[in-house]
Amino acid sequence: MPDRPLKILFVAAEATPLVKVGGLADVVGALPKALRALGHDVRILLPAYGALDRAAWRMRPLGRPFPVGLGGEPQLGSLLESEIDGVPILFAEHGPSFGERPTVYTDFVGDADRFVVFQALTLGALHALDWRPDVVHVHDWHTGLLPRWLAALRAPGFDFPTVMTVHNLGYQGLVAAWSIGFSGRLLPSTPDGLVNFLAEGLIAADAITTVSPTYAREILTPGPGHGLDPILRSRASDVHGILNGLDTDVFDPRTDPHIAAPYDADDLSGKARCKAALQAEAGLAVAPDVPVVAIVARLVEQKGLDITVEALPSLLGGRPLQVVVLGTGDPAIETRLQGLAELFPQGFRLWRRFDPALAQRLYAGADLFLMPSRFEPCGLGQMIAMRYGTLPVVRATGGLVDTVPDLDDGPDGVGVRFEPYTARAPAEALARAVAAWEDVPRREAAMRRAMRRDLSWAASAARYADLYRDTVERRRLAPVG
Repeated sequence: MPDRPLKILFVAAEATPLVKVGGLADVVGALPKALRALGHDVRILLPAYGALDRAAWRMRPLGRPFPVGLGGEPQLGSLLESEIDGVPILFAEHGPSFGERPTVYTDFVGDADRFVVFQALTLGALHALDWRPDVVHVHDWHTGLLPRWLAALRAPGFDFPTVMTVHNLGYQGLVAAWSIGFSGRLLPSTPDGLVNFLAEGLIAADAITTVSPTYAREILTPGPGHGLDPILRSRASDVHGILNGLDTDVFDPRTDPHIAAPYDADDLSGKARCKAALQAEAGLAVAPDVPVVAIVARLVEQKGLDITVEALPSLLGGRPLQVVVLGTGDPAIETRLQGLAELFPQGFRLWRRFDPALAQRLYAGADLFLMPSRFEPCGLGQMIAMRYGTLPVVRATGGLVDTVPDLDDGPDGVGVRFEPYTARAPAEALARAVAAWEDVPRREAAMRRAMRRDLSWAASAARYADLYRDTVERRRLAPVG
C-alpha cells in the first residue's frame, strides 16, 4: 500500500521569490515545490513584512484574527494567504513587528524580539487553521524556539513533530530571556540570563538536518560547531546532512531571460555570446581568449574574501585574466576591492550591490567561478555556476566538497578544489584552473559534465519525505503522556 501524502508546514524568515537576503530563501522557495511534485501538501509560513507588495503578490486575508500570547496586554494576530508556483503561502501579520519595518532584518536585538513575535504568531496560526500539518519544518535561529514551545504545549489535538534545518550554525539568535515575555515561562535560560534560539531548537526538535553531508559531520566538532557541538554530538543519530538542490526552472541557461543568449550542454555557442556581453557590460576588453573569473557573494570573511583580496593582485599582474565581482558586505573588504578596480581597470570590475539579474549574467558569462569560503554549509553559487557551464574553483569545506569533484581526481571532475586557508592557495588553484581552461577539449568536456549533473531538488526532496515519515512515526509511538 503506497504511503499517504504528508501535510508539511515550512516556517521561515525568507523564501524566494517573495523575500530574499541569503541562501535560506532559495531553499524555502524551492524545496516545497519539489515536495509537492512528489504529491505532498506543503505550505510556507512567513512574516507579513511591510515591504511586501500585497497587491502584486495577491495577498488576501485568511480567517479571523486570533489571540497571540506575548505577555502584557492581550494582542491579536492574523493571517494572509497567497499562492506561488502552486505552493500556498501564509503570512503571519503583526503590524508593530513587521508591517512598519521597510527591511527584512534590522538590528539584531530588534530582530530577536520580532522573531519571538513571529513564532508566537505561528503558535496562534496552528490553533486557528483548519488545516493541520503532520510535521512542522523550521529553519534557522529565527524559528528555533518553536520546537521547544510545541514540545511544551503538546496535547491531544495539538501535537506537531518538528524538523529543524540549520542553514548556517554561525547565526544563533542570542537574546536576554526577559525580553521573550510569553516564552520565558517555557524556556530555560543560561546562567547569564540569555536564551540561544538555535540551541533551543537543536535540543527540542525531533530531527535535525543541515544542508550537506560534509557540513553535518563538521558541525559535530569544535570550531565548525560554533559552541553548539556538544549538543549536536549528544544528538548525532538525529542529525542528517541532506544536500541542497537548485530550482532548475529558475536556473536554466536555455530559458534564462537575463542572459545574452541561450545555450545548453549540446550547444555551447551561446555561452561565448554571454561572455562577450559580460565583458562589454563590465567595461573590459571583449577577448574570447582571456579567461573571466566571477565572484558572486557576500563580501565577508566567511566567504573567503579576506584571502581573495590578498591573492588577486599577483594574479591580475601576471597572466591575462579578467575578474568580475558582485556583492556587498564588510566595508573594509569592499574598499580593498574598489582599490583593485582602480589599480587594474583593464582586468577587474566590482559591482557593489545586490542584483539577481546581473548575477545570472556573471554565472553565464564567466569561465571560472571562485568560491574560497572559510566554511560553507552547502553553497548554491558553485551549483548555479555548474548549471551554466562555468567551472568552479572552491575551497574544500562543507557542501563544496560534496558538489565539486576535482578535475585531477578522476573522470567526473568539473572544477578545482584547494584546502589551505591562505592567500597562496586560491591563487595556485586559479592558476591550475586556468591551465585546464586553456586546454579546449578538456574545458568543453568538463563544462558539459557540469551542465549535465543532476542538481535538482528531486533526490533531496525524496530524502526529506522519508525523514518526515520517520519523524511522524516516531512521534506516533511516543503518545502524549
